[in-house]
Amino acid sequence: RMDLSHYASGQAALLRVCANTSAMAQFLPQDLADFQQLSPDTRLVLDEQWSEAGAQAVRASKADMAIVLPGPWTEGLHTLPYRQDRLAAVFRQGEAPTGERLHLADLAGRDLVALEDRSSMMRLLAEQVATSGQPASIVAKVKSFEAVCRLVQVGRGVGLLPMRAAQAFEAAMGLDVVALADPWAQRRMLICVRPGALPPALQALVDHLSDAAQRSNY
Repeated sequence: RMDLSHYASGQAALLRVCANTSAMAQFLPQDLADFQQLSPDTRLVLDEQWSEAGAQAVRASKADMAIVLPGPWTEGLHTLPYRQDRLAAVFRQGEAPTGERLHLADLAGRDLVALEDRSSMMRLLAEQVATSGQPASIVAKVKSFEAVCRLVQVGRGVGLLPMRAAQAFEAAMGLDVVALADPWAQRRMLICVRPGALPPALQALVDHLSDAAQRSNY
C-alpha cells in the first residue's frame, strides 16, 4: 500500500512494458537499466510476451508499451524503430559447416530445434520453408532460448535462434553460433504504443529507446 500510494500521489510514474523474448534476451535489459539511472522515479514493470500478445496488451490498455516484431498485430497502434537482430544457426562445437556464408537452405536434411509455433521467429521460418519448397525436419519445439541450446548441446539437432541471444550460451555450453546470411534473417523490432499524446514518463521512455536504437544504428 505504501508503494502504491507513492505512485498515486504523483511523485513517481508506473510504466508497464511488454517485450518479446528476443528483445528481452538481447538489448532491452541494458536499455531499460540505462533509462532507470536517468529516471529513478519511474517504476518499470516488465512482462515477457510474444509480439502478438504484447501488441494486444497495449491495445487493451493492459500495457503502456510493447517491443514487438512487425506484423498485422500492430495495426492501429503507433510504432517506431527500435533495434535489429539476425537469426543464426546453433551447432555443437566443431560441427558447423565450413564456408563463409550459411543459408537456411544449407540446413536441408538436418534435424532442427526451434521455438514453439506461437513465436514470431517460427512464423517467419515457416514462411521461408513454404516459399523454398524444401521440407524442414523440426524435431523439437520449446519455449526458451536456453532449452534450444541445451538440446543442441546434447546432440538433438541444429538450433535456430537470434544470434546475440544464442551467443550468450555459446561458451558455457560448447556451441558454435553462425549467422544466417539470408536477407530475411535480419529482423526489425518496433516500439509500440497507443496513438495520441503520451504521458510524460512514457514519452521519455519512448525517446530513450529510440535514441538508443539510433546510436546503435538500430
